[in-house]
Amino acid sequence: MAIQRILVPVDGSVEASAAFEKAMEIARLADAEVIVAYVMDIRKKMSTFEKLTGEKEACTQDEVEEEARPVLAPFRKKAGAGSRIRCVAAAGAPSLTITALAHKLDVQLVVMGNRGSGGMKRFMTGSVSQYVLENAFCPVMIVKNPEAMKKKKEKEEWEEQFYPSRLAERNGKKNQ
Repeated sequence: MAIQRILVPVDGSVEASAAFEKAMEIARLADAEVIVAYVMDIRKKMSTFEKLTGEKEACTQDEVEEEARPVLAPFRKKAGAGSRIRCVAAAGAPSLTITALAHKLDVQLVVMGNRGSGGMKRFMTGSVSQYVLENAFCPVMIVKNPEAMKKKKEKEEWEEQFYPSRLAERNGKKNQ
């Protein structure tokens, strides 16, 4: 199955920008359309009462688009002339909404960043990328934070030089 449409959820983060760059690279090779999606997290707009009761007035599409505009604009600009790009904005829980958008827009690939939230935050809120990875009907590519990957590599190189036994243990090898 050829890739015709690629969904890239964005939130203004470095990770989302890295995912967008990767999606554009794939789109150029596959002659595919890139759909950049911003999801307004409705939970952040709810009061404690609304969260407890589940009652919340729906956001208007105008409100969603107003919040999305400054996040989506740089991606439109980065894409440049001649790129097949479409921007969409939606409201809801990001993990559920991204998965639903992937289905609704009939994409063949989702490319998204991995924020790498800390353990407690991930435990409390879950990982959006993990949810999409497990629940989307199409393949999902997770693009890690390039700076974090660089730091991890530098740390491993340093440990290899000064603590080879620690690196061997982490890689599942026993000291011999």
